[in-house]
Order: sequence, then structure tokens, then C-alpha cells
Amino acid sequence: MRMTNWLAVVLVCVVVWGDRALADWSGWRGPEGTGIVDAPGFDPTLNQGNPTVLWKADIGNGYSAVSVADGKAYTSGWANGKETVFAFDAKTGDKLWSKSYDAQKFDNMNAGGPGSTPAVTGDSVIHISRDGKARSFNTKDGQPKWEVDLLKEFGSKLGQWGFAGSPAVDGNTLLIDAGRIVRLNVADGKTVWKSADFGVAYSTPVPFKLKGKDFIAAFPESGLVILDAKTGATLAQRPWKTSYGVNAATPIIHDDLIFISSGYNTGAALLRLTDKGLELVWEGRQMRNQMPTSLLMDGHLYGFDDKRLKCLDFKTGEEKWAERGLGLGTLIATKQGHLITLSDTGELVVAKATPAGFQQFGRAKVIDETNVWTAPTLVDGRLYCRGSRGTLVCLDVSGGQ
Repeated sequence: MRMTNWLAVVLVCVVVWGDRALADWSGWRGPEGTGIVDAPGFDPTLNQGNPTVLWKADIGNGYSAVSVADGKAYTSGWANGKETVFAFDAKTGDKLWSKSYDAQKFDNMNAGGPGSTPAVTGDSVIHISRDGKARSFNTKDGQPKWEVDLLKEFGSKLGQWGFAGSPAVDGNTLLIDAGRIVRLNVADGKTVWKSADFGVAYSTPVPFKLKGKDFIAAFPESGLVILDAKTGATLAQRPWKTSYGVNAATPIIHDDLIFISSGYNTGAALLRLTDKGLELVWEGRQMRNQMPTSLLMDGHLYGFDDKRLKCLDFKTGEEKWAERGLGLGTLIATKQGHLITLSDTGELVVAKATPAGFQQFGRAKVIDETNVWTAPTLVDGRLYCRGSRGTLVCLDVSGGQ
């Protein structure tokens, strides 16, 4: 009987912890780094176009997305000359703690404020300010753990829009693209290695495996670079020139294929990583991701080609459909096949992820702002959306089949 009870307890713990791990969205692009989350209870109709607002907060200007882990929601914003990192109760919106630091606004043709999304790992939450300072805080009470000035430490160059990339957790280390891609220890912020200097950076690096080897893909100003994950040595490069040096979207990796895209009428390319370097599969202007990263689902890319939401065949680049009216929007998706888009004027639109055509499920105005360029976060039936001028709203999107 005791053995049976003990086994039951173990099974319950496995289920609970497994559910929690699936529910967390602890950094940029979600639990698997794809922008896609398992959400079996999501309501694609958005309560028939009228989702319940669970809570709201004013967090100041910025584009930092929300990270959720262990019942806490983290993000950041700018107001009155300071950037602030916030921790909220994910369910109620109660502010648990906040930490503020002097920072420039960087409102060059936008609302300004931080663009980096916090990364949560263990009892640490790491954030990077617009002026390039990486800071770690204790998740419980916000007490500072360490700070690294990326510009001073690595001689990085700050672009005219400041720092916008997010830290990527890789084991017990962080990967940060500060012009040089750097690997830092989570515990103390000390440098493990730094790469060559690739110029100004706005994107987030991606660790990946291929044929049993560990690599890193990054997309700084100079173009796509592939690094040895253990040493930071440059293994391959693909030059990619974009107006203003802005390569902001995160590379998408599937097997040996790597997709990159940028705006300002530059376009996209699919490349294959081989022992000899990077080989071009296709290139064209049918997908121009100025800021938001596309999604890869079932062999198709979904993303914003400038101001048109599009679907492309991943391996050929063939356009399947295009939908206007969402502006320079952002998007995430569910594994159940829902595209969740947020327009640049704060309209939430849910559609079916299918190459057959744009098929809408639900639509609702959720933020009364412009330049809404931050991707939503979906955790446990709660959708977190933030505007560029300070609106953070948590919506109940549960109840679907």
C-alpha cells in the first residue's frame, strides 16, 4: 500500500511539473524558441470577439514581450528617463516587484523604450536595456545579481535604435548578440567566449544541433553567421545588406535549412548548411520581415511581408496566400493550428494555419494604441498583449475545443 501511494505521488508530481513546463513561456519566442505553443484549451473565437480582460497595467513605452515562468509575468518599459523591469503575478496582475535604471529612450521613428524580452532560468531573470546593459535579478524579490555593460566589456557598437535583441538561454549560459556574439554564465555574468565583431545587432542568436554538433546562428548587421557553439569560432557566413543595417528577425532553423528575412524591401533567403558552408536554396522579396519573425508550421512559413500577412512554402518560397489590413503586425501560433496575430493598431485576429487561404476564427480590438509591434504571449489560457505606449493587458482566451 505504501509503495502504491508513493508511486501515485510520483505520478502526480510528474504530471504537474510536466504541465507547468509546457505552460511556461520563459523567453523570446516561447518554450521551444519557435513562437509556437501547445494550447489545447485556446478559444479561437476570442469569446465571440469579446475576450474577458483579466487585468491591465501601465508599464511605460517599449516593445519588450512578456515572459511567464512559475506563475510570474516579466516585462519592461520606459518612463521618466528610466527603464523598469517588472514582475507581476501572472493570474492577478499584482505587481510583485520592479527595478528601475537610468536609460535613454531611443525613440527614433518609434515610441522608444526597451526592445529586449526577459529570459527566465532557475531563480534568475535576465534583461538587456536599450543602451546595452545586461542585468540579472532574483526572480523572488528582484534583488540584483550581476550587471554587464556589453559596450564597455566587448567594444560593441550601439545602433541608432539601441539594443533590441533578447538573451537566449543555452544550458547554464546565455547567448547575446551584441555585435559580437557572446556566451555568459547565468550565475555570475562572466564571459565564456566572445566571437568576432559582426557590426550592429538587433536580432537574437539561436543555438541548434546538426549531425551531432552544436552550432549558433546569428543575424547581425553583416548578415547570417554560423558559429561553433563551444568556442565562438566563425564557421560560415552569408553577407546580407539591409537598409540602416537592420536585420531584426530571428533565424529559423529546420534540419540543415536556415531561413533569414529582413525589411526595407530586402527580402528573404533559405540556405542549407553543409560541410562546405552555406548554400543558397532560394532567395526573393516575397517575405520581408522588418521586425517580427515568421513562424514555420508543417512545411509552411507564416509571417508579415511588410504590411501583408503571408503564407509561403518553406522549401520553395512559393506564395500560397496574402492578407492585408493588419499593418506591421506580429504573430504567434498554437500547435493546434491557430495563427494569433496582433495588428499594429492593437487588433487581435485569430486565423487557421493552413496554406489553403486566410480563414478567420475571431477578431477583437484589445489595445487602443499605434505602433503595436510586440508579439503576444500565451500561457494557461491567458494571452498577454502590450502596446508601445505602456498598455499591458491580460486576456482570458480559454474555453476552446
